[in-house]
Formats: sequence, C-alpha cells, structure tokens
Amino acid sequence: MAGGSPCALSGSSAARRTCAVHDPDWFGIGDPPGVAGDERLQVSRGQAGEVVVSGEIDLASSRILRHVLDERAKTPGVDLVVDLREVRYLGSAGVAVLYDHAESGNLRLLVRADTAVAVVIRICGLAQVASVELLQAAGEPD
Repeated sequence: MAGGSPCALSGSSAARRTCAVHDPDWFGIGDPPGVAGDERLQVSRGQAGEVVVSGEIDLASSRILRHVLDERAKTPGVDLVVDLREVRYLGSAGVAVLYDHAESGNLRLLVRADTAVAVVIRICGLAQVASVELLQAAGEPD
C-alpha cells in the first residue's frame, strides 16, 4: 500500500481500519515474535470493538490470530467477539486458537450460516464451548 503502511481505512466507515495482516499500533501491541506477514489473513476492528477476521486461517496465519486474540482478551470485563463472516477457510490450527480462547473466557463467534466455516465450527463442537451466532451475509435479508 502507498505510504509504506500496511494499513488503510476501508469501507464507508472510518471506524473500520483494515490491515494486510494486523496493525500492532491499533491493537496496542508489538509484532508477534517470529511471525512473517501473510497477505491471506486480514484482521480489523469493527465498530463495536469486535475483532473482524477475513481470508484464510491456516497453520501460518493462525499464529497471528492467536497473538491478536491473546492481547485483546487481556481487556478485563469485556467479551471477546470474533467476526468470522468473511473467513473463507478455517483449518485445524485456527480451530485450536478459537478453542483455547473459548475455554479460557467469554468467546462469541459471528459466523455466516451458509459457509464451510459454519460447518467446521459445528462439526468440531466449538458451539459447545463458545457462543456462536449464525448470521446472514451483510446486506442479505434474513
């Protein structure tokens, strides 16, 4: 991206700040140790403070997701809300990250009902340990 910054404002709302991988300044954290950038995963903050994830969560990118969620979960008294509606692939490493956070606190997942990600979450039993909201895609009628 222009200007050397991996981040840019996206969408119609300036409140949604999207990063190629993640923005350490936005999360108030430093770079994850030993993690190289991976353009297949985007993490941003939604208007209500939720962690919005899009792209692919596989072995490589799950380390970035784990780091972001670990830091976000340190905020006392706040549920950890993760919007997965734009995730195209959720591998076992990503499932493990979500399980770890579900078992250690209040995890709420927002998932598109008509996706393979919703099927993975159902099959692996994440709905038994986390709050899972099955939603329609943005702009689609209920």
